[in-house]
Amino acid sequence: MPALLKNRDETISLLEDIARILELKGESVFKVRAYTNGARTLETFTGDFEELFTQQSLSDLPGMGDALTDKITTFVTTGSLPYFDELKRSVPEGLFDLFELQGLGPKKIKALWEQLNITTIDALETAAKDGSIAALKGFGS
Repeated sequence: MPALLKNRDETISLLEDIARILELKGESVFKVRAYTNGARTLETFTGDFEELFTQQSLSDLPGMGDALTDKITTFVTTGSLPYFDELKRSVPEGLFDLFELQGLGPKKIKALWEQLNITTIDALETAAKDGSIAALKGFGS
C-alpha cells in the first residue's frame, strides 16, 4: 500500500465537510448521518490510524460501509477525493466560513442561502443590520 498522504484529523474534517454540504443540498438524512457517524467513528478510534489502512481493516470499524470505506481510502492514500471536490463546487465557497459562526448550523445556513442568497459573512452582517434575517422563520432579531 502506498504511503499515506492524509492523517486522521484531515480525514475527519473531510467527512464533516461532506456531511455539511450534503445537508445544505437537502440530501437524505441517512446519507448525512453516514458521513457524520464515520467522522465520529474515526474521532473515537484509539488504534493506530496508519495500521488501520495497511491492514485494510477500515471496514471493520462500526458504521463503515463499502462506499464510505472506499472514499476514505481514496482520500487518505491519494490526498484528494473527487467526490468531495465535485460537492464543494456545487455550493458557494463562502458558505464554509458561515459554519465557523456560533449558533449557525447547516439548516440555518441553508435557509440564509436559499431565502436571502447569503453566502458570506459580510452579506450576513448586512442582512442582520437591515433586518432581513429577523423576518425568516426560525430566526429572530
